[in-house]
Amino acid sequence: MSHLNVNIPYSDNYEPGTWRGLQMPDGQRSALITCSRGHTGILINHTISDDGGVSPSVACSERGCDFHEWVTLEGWVGAEGKG
Repeated sequence: MSHLNVNIPYSDNYEPGTWRGLQMPDGQRSALITCSRGHTGILINHTISDDGGVSPSVACSERGCDFHEWVTLEGWVGAEGKG
C-alpha cells in the first residue's frame, strides 16, 4: 500500500504547514511541526530518516483537528537536522 507524502518546509516562525528543529533532553534531534491549521506539536514516538521522511504518519493532537498526513521535513539533514 502506498501513500503520498506532504512536504513540510522549514520555518523559524511556527507558520502553518512548517517545521522547526528541536533538541530533546536525551540529546536526540526531533522537530516541532505546525499543522496546516496552525497547531504546533512535537514529534514524539516518530522516526525521522536522513532525508526527512517521518514515520509513522503525523496526526495533530489538537482536539477537533483532522490533520493526519505522511510527511517529509524539507531541509532535514540526517541526525543534525536544521534549526
